[in-house]
Amino acid sequence: PEKDGELMEKLLREGGYQHIKLLQNEEDIEKAVKDFIGNKKQENSFERFHFHYSGHGIRNTTVQVDKHKFIRKLTAEGYETLNAAKEDSVLYGDCMVGSSGKLYLAEQLKIDLLKLNCETWTVTLDMCRNESKS
Repeated sequence: PEKDGELMEKLLREGGYQHIKLLQNEEDIEKAVKDFIGNKKQENSFERFHFHYSGHGIRNTTVQVDKHKFIRKLTAEGYETLNAAKEDSVLYGDCMVGSSGKLYLAEQLKIDLLKLNCETWTVTLDMCRNESKS
């Protein structure tokens, strides 16, 4: 439904969440998430963080991984691997679909969200799929 975002925002406010960022019809969900995380790394930690997605999804699909777009770097906490692929390969799993059709793997979302300085994370994915289950 078109009102999912507004309903979730209301529910979170009533549940005590004070800082809510509502994004709708994002062309590139992955970029929006990574931009948010990059901006929040400089801030204090969160007590609670909730990510909710309502939109199109694709079940059990493959996503191409380009080994040249990812790096492994040394941070204050140790080495951070941004992609463990040793060659161009594919990842497999459920994906959110941006308004442009760009896919964002749910597994990558979890990896990205764990970069936030937070005590508690929750994620809900309400993904509609136009496919039949056999």
